Amino acid sequence: LFIDGTLGGGGHSAALLQRLQPGDVVFGCDVDPAALATASERTGNDATTNLVLPPTCPGVDGILLDLGVSSHQIDTAERGFAFMKDGPLDMRMGQQNLHTGLTAADICNEFDEVELRRILKTYGDEPRAKSIAHSIVQSRPLQTTNDLVEAVSAVVPQFARKGKRLGRMSTLARVFQSLRIVVNQEDKVLEQALVDMAPTLLRPGGRLVVLSYQSMEDRSTKRVMRDGMTRKKTHSDEKDMYGNYCGAPRPFLALGKRQKATEEEIAGNPRARSATLRVAERQDTGKAKV
Repeated sequence: LFIDGTLGGGGHSAALLQRLQPGDVVFGCDVDPAALATASERTGNDATTNLVLPPTCPGVDGILLDLGVSSHQIDTAERGFAFMKDGPLDMRMGQQNLHTGLTAADICNEFDEVELRRILKTYGDEPRAKSIAHSIVQSRPLQTTNDLVEAVSAVVPQFARKGKRLGRMSTLARVFQSLRIVVNQEDKVLEQALVDMAPTLLRPGGRLVVLSYQSMEDRSTKRVMRDGMTRKKTHSDEKDMYGNYCGAPRPFLALGKRQKATEEEIAGNPRARSATLRVAERQDTGKAKV
């Protein structure tokens, strides 16, 4: 029994189904109904927005999480995820919340400059967070992705002398990423998946596989696989007489080091350039420590 917790276009599930034995099952779930429809058509199976397993379920053999935004979402201008396509400044993954959820436009138009700067710094590691936040406030109202691109471009040169990281394209990617994370509460969803869902559902010996695309996601994944928590350990965490941290046993054993895409893989899928793969095995212990 396997779970594809971020179904997207169904590519990972389709690959799993080709390699599994007769009788094996893949549960695919996603918050985006458009992704479910695409994946169902691709795999010839039903997909769901919610995962409900029977109480007598013996345990899951593997969980796959491919974090971030899907290629289909990026390529659909109306979703507002891509800075190279003009569209409404939306960025909501769960389209069932179209009339209620917070949008990227709401953040840009309603959050104060200090909070915007915090968002860009926290979720994008953006070195120009202060000037970009100020430009966004000065450019209000922002309604489209082009509006946001213009606000960022006003304070960020197209090319930077100190390297690619400070250039306009890389900066726009970080700004859009930061807003998307806040709109969809991706940090909270990720913590719930790693700390609560995965240790509860996986059987001892089951594998957790996580593909992440930015540093915050990878740090959280690494900490859970190493320590059983997404946050850093602090002085308030209990230690034993030798100075080692106490608490619940670690739920996972990290298998090997992180993996990056090969040049061949990047050539076939350029968006894999920033992907980081981590794998861990469920240990025979209790749930992870929050």
